[in-house]
Amino acid sequence: MNTDGNTVAQTQGDDSARRFNLLAVDDMPENLDILVSSLSDLYHVQGATSGETALKIVARHKPDLILLDVMMPGIDGFETCRRLKKNKETADIPVIFVTSLHEVKDERVGFAAGGVDYINKPSVPSILLARVKTHLELSEARRNIQNILNQTLAGTISIMTEVLSLANPLAFSRALRLRKLIQEIVKQIGRPDAWQFELSAILSQLGCITLPTNVLQNFQRGIIASAENQERYEHYPELSAKLVSHIPRLEEIAQMVKTHLTPPCAPFLGDLQTRPAAVLGAQILKLTIDYDTQKLYGISSVMAIRRFRRDRRDYDPLLVTILESVVMTEKEEQEVMLHGLRVGMVLAADMVDREGGCVMRQGTELTVSILNLIHSLNRESTIQQPILVLVPVEQHTAPSD
Repeated sequence: MNTDGNTVAQTQGDDSARRFNLLAVDDMPENLDILVSSLSDLYHVQGATSGETALKIVARHKPDLILLDVMMPGIDGFETCRRLKKNKETADIPVIFVTSLHEVKDERVGFAAGGVDYINKPSVPSILLARVKTHLELSEARRNIQNILNQTLAGTISIMTEVLSLANPLAFSRALRLRKLIQEIVKQIGRPDAWQFELSAILSQLGCITLPTNVLQNFQRGIIASAENQERYEHYPELSAKLVSHIPRLEEIAQMVKTHLTPPCAPFLGDLQTRPAAVLGAQILKLTIDYDTQKLYGISSVMAIRRFRRDRRDYDPLLVTILESVVMTEKEEQEVMLHGLRVGMVLAADMVDREGGCVMRQGTELTVSILNLIHSLNRESTIQQPILVLVPVEQHTAPSD
């Protein structure tokens, strides 16, 4: 190892550098040997002699950085890079072109293909090592920032969900029912941004924390409200959207939430895979909320779907068909005691306390969080038992005591 390489090794530290895996690609074995020998004292380096081989290696084991020759038989370096960038699993791998093409136009093509740097052959080892070090540090910094953002986002949403569950259990219960429906609907659509639609279910109900429980309960039961309460109810989507809009990266969800009572209606332009997320999200929210309301009124799934099919102005027929396939599943009713409740069961009737007050609405799917909440609310043994639940036929539970 030359002096320049040793200097870089001391700067980086062998232990920290060794955790990085590099892929060097060159169709000339002598050039590949130079790359590998220049880098192997500091990094784990694997070699490949063609673009095709490089893509196969990356598919099996994703490297932290790729050094890529341009002029190769078969798939050249530029095309290899383009294919890496088109694949969401490999798009974030930094690619440094190492080539004998010296023209500015070649560099332009390389950067347009997705490369982060361009080194001319013959490469000087100290420069090669410095460039590799820089781009590994930049890539790691981006990953760290992304992780922090993801953790912050997850933490913020978790806090909001917890607040909703404590402040208004009825709204929280509806949010969980909506999330389950939306999760299944989006799964059938096959959207890559499914997480946004699922989050919209929870976040759409945040504004309900300002509604007294009895007011929300009356709306869910279809009881005519006063003009004042009607106005308060119609305002909750705007309040939900305002809360969501303060969270970075949730701008589209905020728009879904804001317009879900009156989403863009017919004609329903664009297929479900390419329709703008904010538009499709609002349409799905309206459909699932209205379906949930119909169920709370005691209307069967069959009748609710028929009503939606007749109203082609407010409900996309494609979404109605998907909703039908999601909800028309075979379940049977069972009566269970509190200790017999399990994740995945659905309340077939309102869960009530000894005074007849609603603890959890009919149609609520039981999750770990919901079960914990139920047991917390039952500390003084106030919930009436047995409890009527729906259980998928293939998931029979043991008879309750």
